[in-house]
Amino acid sequence: MCPSTREVMQAALASDLINDGKPIRVRLLPGLTIEEVDEFSQSLPVPPPDDVRDLLQFCSGIDGTLEQLDFTGKSFGHGFEADFLPGGLPIAHDGYGNQWVVDLQPGAETWGPSTSAVMMRRCCSCRL
Repeated sequence: MCPSTREVMQAALASDLINDGKPIRVRLLPGLTIEEVDEFSQSLPVPPPDDVRDLLQFCSGIDGTLEQLDFTGKSFGHGFEADFLPGGLPIAHDGYGNQWVVDLQPGAETWGPSTSAVMMRRCCSCRL
């Protein structure tokens, strides 16, 4: 049986996280109440599966990894707007214009590789 997302996060937090030889200090953002998870779920085209609901109650995001990692996408303002990804839920950005977005497909029963994907949108700028 695969570990839950919460178990994967707990295992990562229990280990020494290092990037470029330097320790990474992470802080979990407070989890949501069951009522807040329910409200968040109603705002989405696809309700979160039990694993994601459990994660949201454990923590709503992480400080200390990317510029911003917010599993609810609320800190991104009005959200991710793109015609090619109308159900996109932004969950992370790196401060350089790159975003990670969960593609929520209406009618899907799960979030994951079989029905939706997490994608990265890269912002490129050209200088002449």
